[in-house]
Amino acid sequence: MGLEILNHTDQKLISNADFWQLVDFQRESTKFSEFKGISFVSNIKFIEKNLLPRFDQITLILGLTDNGSNSIGKRIDQILNKRRDLIEYSYEHQDSTFTKRILDGSLQLFFTKQNLIHTKLYLMRNQSKYSVFSGSMNLTDAAVNKNMEQLVWDYGNTSDPLFNCYQQMFQDNLDQAATYIDAKKLSGYLKDKDKEELRIHVMQDSSLEIKNSPNSTGKDIIILPAEEFQQV
Repeated sequence: MGLEILNHTDQKLISNADFWQLVDFQRESTKFSEFKGISFVSNIKFIEKNLLPRFDQITLILGLTDNGSNSIGKRIDQILNKRRDLIEYSYEHQDSTFTKRILDGSLQLFFTKQNLIHTKLYLMRNQSKYSVFSGSMNLTDAAVNKNMEQLVWDYGNTSDPLFNCYQQMFQDNLDQAATYIDAKKLSGYLKDKDKEELRIHVMQDSSLEIKNSPNSTGKDIIILPAEEFQQV
């Protein structure tokens, strides 16, 4: 079956849908330049191939592992190692579009701060028009091209009340997110003399950002489940 998309605006079901074909049709006809997305998982290759060529401004929120068995260990692994891998990629590919877009602020990456972010929401807009997809699909090649996935598709004018609802949904997730990497920090990492110094630098920064108090504040803070500390 592949991807099914419910065109809610026209009340039609699109089977075996081509997600990027629909995105490109809307983007080219309405000149969408901004993308706001929430996906439980994604990767650099996917972002470079599918998002960076299409949009001038991208804000992407990613999830971290769910609570449960060894939740703390899993989260620390993702916070320390996956962030390090991303930064190492930029360190090794300083001329890549991915690195340049983070440095100029046109690609902003966030991830789970405390409560698991499991939303899948993709909002594209210009000054007067919007298009939004929501449902089960993550931003991965498997989800877009292979899995059985379902999305609801809405589009219209940015003056519509529904657009404000989608904007608020995105903002609610962003309020619960922490910075994954930003231009200022990446710029500092790229000045390290070698990868060993880089890894120490990233480890030190990431360790300082991990807290277990739900009252901790700041966009650079990741809060681990306090109840698991209490069980130790």
